[in-house]
Amino acid sequence: MAASSILMSKETLPDAIVDIIAILSCDTFQIWARSWRGVARRFMSLSWYSENVRSDFVEVHSQSRFASLQEGMRQTVLRSLQVLIVHPGTYRESLRVTRNLLIVGWGNREDVIIDAPGWEPALVFAGLGTNSSHNVMGVSGKDTGDRAAVCNLTLCGRNQHQAVVAHIVRGQPSLCACNVHGCIFISGSGTGPSITRCHIRSSRSSGIRVTDHSSPFLQFNLVTHNSGYGVHIDRGSAPILKHNIVTQNGIQNIAASEGSAAVLTMNEIDSVQVILEMRRDLIKVSIHVKGIIYVNEQDEHEWLHGE
Repeated sequence: MAASSILMSKETLPDAIVDIIAILSCDTFQIWARSWRGVARRFMSLSWYSENVRSDFVEVHSQSRFASLQEGMRQTVLRSLQVLIVHPGTYRESLRVTRNLLIVGWGNREDVIIDAPGWEPALVFAGLGTNSSHNVMGVSGKDTGDRAAVCNLTLCGRNQHQAVVAHIVRGQPSLCACNVHGCIFISGSGTGPSITRCHIRSSRSSGIRVTDHSSPFLQFNLVTHNSGYGVHIDRGSAPILKHNIVTQNGIQNIAASEGSAAVLTMNEIDSVQVILEMRRDLIKVSIHVKGIIYVNEQDEHEWLHGE
């Protein structure tokens, strides 16, 4: 029975019965987090879930036994668990996702910070894990991190003055509700991450770089105040952008070149530009626009094809 249905009938059911129903219906951490945690205050804490349902997660605290993100990931492997909870703090390391699991910041995302040292990106999806089979979030496959999910974190770094903070070169991982202070670099044929509800800013290069035949899905993101392009699409890539706000970036807000194709649906964009790095008859750039797009009058946009 859905948590909302129980809530509606709460006046006729004793709390003890509601507790039993909640415990029996919380099959996974995701079900509890998305439903029962919002029903009543007593269901909100991690301690209630671990004591009454199951301890199917590993917790990382910056001042605890598991103070390292990589150690936390190692513990998920040793315990065959699929959820890594990261508590508020600053983690000065690079998070390399090597298996299919959910990594979630607990609390305000501004308070859960991964600040990569040296030249390392804060987050790397590279498909470099093991080959054991797992099922996470309803998706089965090889356990290489290709379908992992990272939510509710702040990502920043020092490499090239935050030129690349998140590096995605394989698989279809998810990046959701994160603050990204730097560039998200997406590359590779078959690489199709889902990036939703993220704030992407302060890159010394582009906010999002989509290259080398990749095909990400970008939705409900804010991409702003990056020194280069907001979204730079090139080398045969084909992203889909829906309901994003791309504004106040340094060079252009969205730029496409070198045989790329993109679908833009109901985005708010200050300007769009095709970069002609070679003769127009030797380059294929296709930008399909659906819904509302805001284009500065001085920009050349005769190449736009409304659908």
